[in-house]
Amino acid sequence: MLVQPLYLKPSMFFSIAESSKNKEEAAKFIDWFTNSTECNEILLAERGIPINTEVADAIKPKADATAQTVFDYVAKVTEIATPIDAPDPSGKGEVEALGKTVSEAVRYGDATGEDAVGQFVPEAKKILEEAAK
Repeated sequence: MLVQPLYLKPSMFFSIAESSKNKEEAAKFIDWFTNSTECNEILLAERGIPINTEVADAIKPKADATAQTVFDYVAKVTEIATPIDAPDPSGKGEVEALGKTVSEAVRYGDATGEDAVGQFVPEAKKILEEAAK
């Protein structure tokens, strides 16, 4: 039997906006939220199994039976899980929207496939280059 690789995806992703006026406080909160047993004793896996294994081990006995089953499942899957895919690049949504626009032009006969490629490739490249700045 062929086993397909799996990865564990966090139930939540955290980020701090570049424009935030409270970056240090936001970073402290994220650290507390992910690495504090105190915080996770309040949540008891309500937002998912803690990524910090020491925190997970500390709160598992306090969680309800259903959550404890999820803890066990995540621990088992962790044994075979592959690393999570890299995040999508900035600008991905704009490139996808451009792709839809260009493909619709082909679909309705407003552009040829060659025209579509000639439009899509340079515009997509420009979007991704601008997003990477």
